[in-house]
Amino acid sequence: MKITKIILIIFIFYPLLLYPDYIIKKKNLTAYYNKNKKLYKIEADSNNDGKIDVIKFIKNGKIYKIIKDQNYDEFFETNIYLKNKKIYKIEKDLNHDKKIDKIIFLKNGKIAKIVIDSNFDSKFDTFEFYKNNKLIKKIMPEKAIEYLDRNTIKVTKTNGDILIYKNNKIYEAILKKGFYKIFYKNGKKIKELIDEDKDGFFEKIIEKNKIKIFKKNCKFPQKIITPKKILVDKNCNGIYEKEILIKNIKVILIDKNEDKIFDEKWILSKQNIPIKFISDRNYDKKFDYFVYYKNGKINKIEIDSNYDGKIDIYKYYKNGKLIKTEKDLNFDGKIDIEE
Repeated sequence: MKITKIILIIFIFYPLLLYPDYIIKKKNLTAYYNKNKKLYKIEADSNNDGKIDVIKFIKNGKIYKIIKDQNYDEFFETNIYLKNKKIYKIEKDLNHDKKIDKIIFLKNGKIAKIVIDSNFDSKFDTFEFYKNNKLIKKIMPEKAIEYLDRNTIKVTKTNGDILIYKNNKIYEAILKKGFYKIFYKNGKKIKELIDEDKDGFFEKIIEKNKIKIFKKNCKFPQKIITPKKILVDKNCNGIYEKEILIKNIKVILIDKNEDKIFDEKWILSKQNIPIKFISDRNYDKKFDYFVYYKNGKINKIEIDSNYDGKIDIYKYYKNGKLIKTEKDLNFDGKIDIEE
């Protein structure tokens, strides 16, 4: 009976005894074979510290997976996947929590995409896209980065703002959903476009301490503002009939007949209180009407009624009310009548 059991055991387990898994050990390397004498795993100690840091998995004579302890801390943080001897994916556990935090996808031996869990919450939030191993676009939780060419980078923030960099310097900013644009040169602001009413038309352009105000269907600025003056073109014909000079006082120049020669001039205080007004009423390029103010009220008026370049009418005021008029009736420079 005992002999029969022994024979039965030998019959059942004979194939396993004949073809058991076996191991071949060499210096810093261990090879594992299955019962069919086919290699299915290799363990290696790449830095000669006596610890395994590389394991290769093999099927049908081809490596299909490699795991590595790249920093030799006895934790295998890197998984490498192969197909037809080419790597197509690399996984990394960056914080050693046994969860994959970074995946590198390759195509034809070149990096195509990288996905990253930047805050280790088990959700991939950063995405990098490559072309010919060059990063062309990067999407992060707060912004997306596109590498447009060798020297140009486009950054799109989650609020829609777009920043474009050239040669590592800011070149253009598209803000407020495209209604505000800023252009730069050598990293310094040189021009701003502003669409204040958000109708798709930029009515304000700011450049070199100058503000230009436009209106639709007009190629000329309706108003030009500089630190020293303001030009106004009411008719949008390129002729600025009003000019305001800004200093300690404000001077407003008005071209009423649009001959590019100013016919009226207002002088105002900082508080916009009138100080003086003069006018060329017959457009002969000579001022013939002068109004003087005191505390914002008319104090005196001088008139050249016959346009000969000499004052012949004087009007005097007190608290803004006319109190006296003097006239040179024969235009000889002497007062003839007082009213």
